[in-house]
Amino acid sequence: MEQPSHIDTLLKSLARFNPEVAAEEDAYRLQFERDTKIVTVLWPKHVCEVFLDFTKDGELLLAESVEYYENENGPEQAQDIARIAQNFLLNEVKLAESGRFLKRTELQSFRGGKWQSVFESAAQ
Repeated sequence: MEQPSHIDTLLKSLARFNPEVAAEEDAYRLQFERDTKIVTVLWPKHVCEVFLDFTKDGELLLAESVEYYENENGPEQAQDIARIAQNFLLNEVKLAESGRFLKRTELQSFRGGKWQSVFESAAQ
């Protein structure tokens, strides 16, 4: 069975992180790891949302999802997900509270001399 181009793009982008991929009936499950950190990506075949689990030292730190519009193309989405995974896998990470009134837990990585959400690109 041939994988869609966005799954190939994600696997190539994160090849150095021991990728594992499993094609399930309705989704692709991908796992990437470095040292004691693991990112698990569940990419449904017919939903415009990608689910990510961030694990460190065997403990689930955060489960989050990223929504996309139907007209966004797969390779761009795959590059976005690869960047998020690299932000987590390649940097020191911590959980932090963000927001004043509506507090939420945010997974941050230390990049460019400051703590930023793993979902933010360095340019932001």
